[in-house]
Amino acid sequence: DIIAGMIAQSFFRHFPSPQFLNPPRVGISFSDQSLKMVRLGHSGSTFPIDTLFVPLEPGIVVGGSISKPDQFVKIISEASKKFNVKYASFTIPDEFTYFYKVFLPTTKGGDLTESIAFTIEENVPLGLADTLFDFVPVSINEKNNTHEVETVVVACAKKEIDKISEILLSSGLEPLSCLPESQAITEAIIPKDTSGSVCVVHVRENRITIYLVRNRLVEFVTIRNINKEDYEQTFLDEYSKFIEYLEKYQNGLDKNIGQVFICGEFEYVKQIASVMKMSLASNNKTALANVWTNIFDISKYTPELSYEISLSFGGAIGVVATNV
Repeated sequence: DIIAGMIAQSFFRHFPSPQFLNPPRVGISFSDQSLKMVRLGHSGSTFPIDTLFVPLEPGIVVGGSISKPDQFVKIISEASKKFNVKYASFTIPDEFTYFYKVFLPTTKGGDLTESIAFTIEENVPLGLADTLFDFVPVSINEKNNTHEVETVVVACAKKEIDKISEILLSSGLEPLSCLPESQAITEAIIPKDTSGSVCVVHVRENRITIYLVRNRLVEFVTIRNINKEDYEQTFLDEYSKFIEYLEKYQNGLDKNIGQVFICGEFEYVKQIASVMKMSLASNNKTALANVWTNIFDISKYTPELSYEISLSFGGAIGVVATNV
């Protein structure tokens, strides 16, 4: 029960909102190409829903990192005025997050934090002092008459989180929480009652990421830069490597993947959905994602945001959908 409760908690909720506040929930995500914002109702309500899509000029964000903070502050400031809000949650770009799994011995009354800290530098290309990390125990296993905890760890570049937080504060917004982009997208598109393993393919003009998700928790992420000239072939190469990883390190887990969800920029979502059906004929479990899955029933309510554009809003929706 303790582990189940910890699994239900989200990564990186380092900015809890004051208990006396009941603000509308605002989620922010961004890429090299655009900024996405979504506002849900006050706690306990999913309505009203407002969305904002702002194309970004080249060079403001490069490789997921905000290169021109002053310009970004102006953009966020104008957006927050339109939403009339003071608080926001944000996603941490996939470029700066690293997921891995470790098995640690259990100790009575012990804290896993220190043990995990010792594993950071051997698993991610960051020093411990440059990292913020969080973890979720997913199971306890018996081995050689001892018990070990299977734990999923996510480590993020501290300077990038600090930079986003400072920009929000300079824009007049107080950060409430943050999530890795991959976990936020998972929170948006994977139904809450889902168990077992699924794959999420998130595509953009210049980048493809593939997530392994087990019981709605991201366990592994592969990311690859891409160009239009060989978009489809590059994706197939990366997807093949993803499957190889599963077979080598996850005991052939790909055979048990319940479904593959595709989301992101619609033009490229269509390409990837088509190439998966044509080139991966054995995979008949591919589906376009529904980013409103855990917010409302789209058969009963039609949002103003078109379905095509909504496919790129998974991060902004998911970072606030965790409390719906």
